[in-house]
Amino acid sequence: MDLTYRQIIARRKKVLQKLKIDGKKLKEYRYVDELNELKTGGFVRWVNANDLTKLMNGGFVVRVDIEEDGIVILCKNNFRFFQFWFDECFVFQKISEQEHILFMANEYAD
Repeated sequence: MDLTYRQIIARRKKVLQKLKIDGKKLKEYRYVDELNELKTGGFVRWVNANDLTKLMNGGFVVRVDIEEDGIVILCKNNFRFFQFWFDECFVFQKISEQEHILFMANEYAD
């Protein structure tokens, strides 16, 4: 992932313009629009495309299942497991410390 902070912010801002939620809650998150950008073990939050007003509390990505009907993301939060359809949601993943360093390095490399 060769993105800079400016690119991360621009992508997130572009998506948030479509949604009816408070973008402040996603300040430390990056928008994930491709499956290869989603990291197992990372914390995700999402907005269902059928209800653009509700930001889900989220959870840690446990597993990604590719099924006939689409891609299912299995998450865990506290002692509860739940899943959502990747293709039907706007997904945001919390930026890890390692990603922070990479994005800063990419910023200086430009």
